[in-house]
Amino acid sequence: MQKDNIKLNKNVPQVEFQFEESTIKVLKYVDLKTKTRIISSYIGLFFKDDDLLQNYLIAENSLILEVTDLCTNVQILGDNAIELEALVSSGLWDMIYPRIANYAEVRRDIQKLIEMTRANIFSEKSVGVILDLLFEKLTEVLENISNVDFDSKNFSEVIDQLKLETAKLSEIFMPVTITKIRKKKPGTIKKSDEIIL
Repeated sequence: MQKDNIKLNKNVPQVEFQFEESTIKVLKYVDLKTKTRIISSYIGLFFKDDDLLQNYLIAENSLILEVTDLCTNVQILGDNAIELEALVSSGLWDMIYPRIANYAEVRRDIQKLIEMTRANIFSEKSVGVILDLLFEKLTEVLENISNVDFDSKNFSEVIDQLKLETAKLSEIFMPVTITKIRKKKPGTIKKSDEIIL
């Protein structure tokens, strides 16, 4: 197909609306650089430490403030700053974010990154647990082998002892059984099929 020379405006369009006695200007689109900054900040706060509730609330509040700061003319820092509580309770925030065309996309990307980060953390912890178990069992096996009196046993007894000790290592790599649980009725849980990993 023949290509036409199409020129697009590189400036992000704004939308304006009146709120109480002020004209609020909102960017209609969060560009990639701004989106990256918002999401990075959220993820950093969400996984800051083990206090999940506190991390979630701080990340959510930070998201509101950051989007307001980067995508509107509303001042959230300095002498005439609007505080978070006023921004939300006045209803201004509820008038801002729907005017940003890709705000839902930003939220979806945050959710995807949370899931990916959790999976990565789980994977790292799982590998760490397996390595810890392997080290623990290996240490036990080596101690047991070092305690074998090779002089008082014949060769077949020594081989049998070594087989017994090394078999303990295979226990670490046995498949993990996870019980799948599904809800039958509200408030009741029924145990169903087992899944072998």
